[in-house]
Amino acid sequence: MQRHTLFNIGLLPFLILLILFSLFYALVIAWDWRSIEQDVLSNANSSLEAEQIKWATLDTHDHGRTVVINGTAASKTEADHVIDLVKSSTGVHRVEFDYDTQVVVVPETPASLNAIVTKDSIVLRGKVKDQATIDRLLQQAKAVFGDDNVVNKLEVTKNTASLANFPDFFKSLKGKGNTVPFSAAIAEERLTLSGQVVNEQTKQQIGKSLESLTQLEVDNRILVVLPPPEPKPEPIKENVCLGLVQDVLSNGKINFATGKSTINEDSFELLDNIAAIAKRCPDSKFSIGGHTDSTGNIDSNIKLSEARAQSVVNHLTGLGLSIDQFKAVGFGPSKPIADNGTAEGRAKNRRIEFTLQTKQNSSN
Repeated sequence: MQRHTLFNIGLLPFLILLILFSLFYALVIAWDWRSIEQDVLSNANSSLEAEQIKWATLDTHDHGRTVVINGTAASKTEADHVIDLVKSSTGVHRVEFDYDTQVVVVPETPASLNAIVTKDSIVLRGKVKDQATIDRLLQQAKAVFGDDNVVNKLEVTKNTASLANFPDFFKSLKGKGNTVPFSAAIAEERLTLSGQVVNEQTKQQIGKSLESLTQLEVDNRILVVLPPPEPKPEPIKENVCLGLVQDVLSNGKINFATGKSTINEDSFELLDNIAAIAKRCPDSKFSIGGHTDSTGNIDSNIKLSEARAQSVVNHLTGLGLSIDQFKAVGFGPSKPIADNGTAEGRAKNRRIEFTLQTKQNSSN
């Protein structure tokens, strides 16, 4: 019994030394892990700092070999880029990131474009996706208005959607701001128009033209502002009226859309001049005759010629003239003035003619 006690007492120092050694070894291992963890974290943070990434912060576990990315990414692409940076850092074995809770997809902001036309110049404002879009818009605008007449106020804004391309958009705006500035603004699949015109017909024509060109919903806010009344001109003698109308028609032609009765805008000024003459001939009546070439079905040509003559009547009455002053007649190809066998002759035969009649002649 006594010898057993002595044996136990003799082993006690060795046990104490063993425990102390184990504790020391554990401290050494722990210190080594902490050193590794700090090195890994420092390397990973350096990778983020090199690209100035602010949204992500880093932690480590598993003895420093696993890096946890904290923070919210604006897109999966942005998150993947940070994960790749951390993975490539020295000492990193594994990266943890929760896509379901740490990625917030921000929807793109619609692009915007506001083109403001004043006489021969245009100012472009709005927010677009990239510099390439700005360069495209400037090139298209300068081709119409000239390099020195285009003012660029466009901005590139992050996370902006693409702006649809309408190649003829700026051509349609030329000449629209002659009296007051004219604005055509594109935003969120809508085209908003503002400015001033002298009648409802012109307002609707501009709106329909741009709607057809862009395929966008049009919010037509153009104001119809009647010009101040002009002094009533002295009536013109009947024989003078005929000469004035003939002079106007000899210097221009009323043009229509191909195969249709829609009057082209380039003929509006000519019709304005004829309307001014008609207002000074209150006792005269006009017979408006439509003519075609001989191409196609004769019945169809007669109907088309009458429809075009009626469009002219409608346009003139829309300018404030009395319907009683005009009569539309369709002659089709029955009265050619040139050879229908040539393209030049057919072009001359497609025409509108005005015949000025006095009340006395009209009643006979």
